[in-house]
Amino acid sequence: MRGRTTTPAQVAALVLVLGGSALAAGCGGSASKPPQIQPATGILKPPPPAAVVQAEQAGKLAVGLAATRRGARNELVASVVAPSGAQDGLAVSFRTGGKTVTASPCGSGCYRALAAPSRAVTVVVGRRPAHEVAFELPARLPAPSAAVLVRRATNAFRRLRAVEYIEQLSSGPGTGIVSTWTQVAPNRFAYRIRKGAAAVVVGAKRWDKTSPRGRWIRTTTSPLRVPEPIWGGSITNAHLLGTTRIGGRQVDVVSLFNSGIPAWFTIDLDAKTLRPVSLKMTAAAHFMQHDYKSFGPKLKVVPPK
Repeated sequence: MRGRTTTPAQVAALVLVLGGSALAAGCGGSASKPPQIQPATGILKPPPPAAVVQAEQAGKLAVGLAATRRGARNELVASVVAPSGAQDGLAVSFRTGGKTVTASPCGSGCYRALAAPSRAVTVVVGRRPAHEVAFELPARLPAPSAAVLVRRATNAFRRLRAVEYIEQLSSGPGTGIVSTWTQVAPNRFAYRIRKGAAAVVVGAKRWDKTSPRGRWIRTTTSPLRVPEPIWGGSITNAHLLGTTRIGGRQVDVVSLFNSGIPAWFTIDLDAKTLRPVSLKMTAAAHFMQHDYKSFGPKLKVVPPK
């Protein structure tokens, strides 16, 4: 598994199969098929290469912020993505440093402005009613690169024998499921939605049931190699946002962008083991939180009886 690379298409497949199919099952869709996602109306313009990136949910929208220094001012770039794809023609502004600055279009789903340096930035999307999303920038720009740190964490994750985490997943307001996931090398994984559907995958064999008391239905699928980090191996804009302590452990907080999905990630990495403690992903109709519970060798995934 050492040195394995992940293409954007593989990462997108992981998002759909390891998360999207659970969302479809939990919201009344088929437990054995990925959700039906509408074609994007435009391909989102990636953030500037040196920018620090973050993102949040705003209703049904995914709103990203990329920030970097341009001389004496901050360059702020907002990205707006709806379930159908990148959104153009919106009224977007930045409220920062006690002033409101109007953004100009800069590409598909992209809005840009220059503003006086300030750590607090609120992106305002639309007019009445408007979506407001608040961000806090790192203490200094440009922020330290986390490219090497994330690469090491990616390799460490792929070397794991097994991993278990709790996933909270939503496609927008009024939707959402909570599920428990287990991945066991080299090609086994399972999920169980609270009071809902479940699935077990062993290589090319898959079993699904639509309710806790439902019958298991066996199908076939394309094998996936796991454990595989959901943030993927092809990333940009990896920066260190800061450090903190979670459960007595020192944690490095990093953010990054994956243009293959596209999606923004903020990851809390254990500074000693490089294992994720928690993770947030923001993408079109995919708002996901992972809380990692166990990396123990006793974790197993077996076919249902």
